[in-house]
Amino acid sequence: MAKNLESIPRKSGRGGKAIARLLDAGVDAFARYGLEGIATRQLAKAAGVNVAAIAYYFGGKEGYYLAVVRHLVQERAKPVRDLIERIRGELSASRESPETSARLLLQLLQDLAVTIMLKHDAVAIASIFSREQLRPTDAFDVIYEGVIQPMHQLVSQLVAQATRKPPDAPETIIRAHALLGQVFLFRIAGTTLCRRLGWKHITKARAEHIANIIAEMACRAVGLDFRQIDSENTGGRDET
Repeated sequence: MAKNLESIPRKSGRGGKAIARLLDAGVDAFARYGLEGIATRQLAKAAGVNVAAIAYYFGGKEGYYLAVVRHLVQERAKPVRDLIERIRGELSASRESPETSARLLLQLLQDLAVTIMLKHDAVAIASIFSREQLRPTDAFDVIYEGVIQPMHQLVSQLVAQATRKPPDAPETIIRAHALLGQVFLFRIAGTTLCRRLGWKHITKARAEHIANIIAEMACRAVGLDFRQIDSENTGGRDET
């Protein structure tokens, strides 16, 4: 485990319950107000604990925030980390070829899009992650090492193999960044999409349809044949 993912306090009994309440309440509080936008007393009230508990368990508000971000990466972002490991495993077990890499790239982008659009706490995760992109603190290293770097490197590797380009070339990394940006835009700016389409929310069928469009555009961006890859991969998805 990366060093930045360590150091969440672990206690049993009453202390463990207090820490769990603080971590869960901290996700919503920091997502809504940011590190500087909420006072320690308000954080304690939201978790239903004494204000002294934050200093006792985490050393203060900054330490509490770091622990919340570690909790996000370890627990709340686990479906994304599991997806990364699954695609890595399939890539390692397969014969390396542009066709295989293209198929896995398509699968990764589709599954990632559906996951982040339907995960119930994805809004809170996106809010904290977005703040760290715009105004990074020490917590950015936790997010980067735990989620961003592994995902970015995997997409870069798949793009490189699919297009026969070096994985560390600036063009490859920029293409990977652009592809991931398309996916995450649908979580960060999902409210705009729903307003434009007259939706109250994004259903599973709608998420799968969006994911299909994202994958098709991604294939075109790197010069791949979406229809051929999609038919080999999953046989297509419902467009409802």
